[in-house]
Amino acid sequence: MGDAVKVGRIMALRADFVMKPEAAGQIQAGIEETICGMKDHPDGFLHGMVLVSDQEARLGTLITFWHGRTFEETKHRKIRWMQRILAPFLDRCVRVQTQSTYFLNGGQEVSLESRGASYERAGSLLESEGAFCAN
Repeated sequence: MGDAVKVGRIMALRADFVMKPEAAGQIQAGIEETICGMKDHPDGFLHGMVLVSDQEARLGTLITFWHGRTFEETKHRKIRWMQRILAPFLDRCVRVQTQSTYFLNGGQEVSLESRGASYERAGSLLESEGAFCAN
């Protein structure tokens, strides 16, 4: 994971959780409203996504994406930020973990030079907070 930080990759912070029964239908809109309504996002925040199991409506995952260059230094602060976001919906947290991200290139062959460019392109797409908070 140290190499990921050095080359500026995008890091993911993931929380798997069980929702309160009454929160299951509100989780996507509720988390989006919470994040978009916050005045201060932690340094390096790029984007996020909510996943809800199609087999059990109360099982969810929140994945947030971060600039790798500052991620390790402030990881614990980012975890607390994510916990605050989930608190109103959370019945139980199953686990929190960090992961390096790798964007797929649709089955096309990729040279090392163009792979670096695809990371930059993905980073600029994720950096667009407007896409996350669009009405």
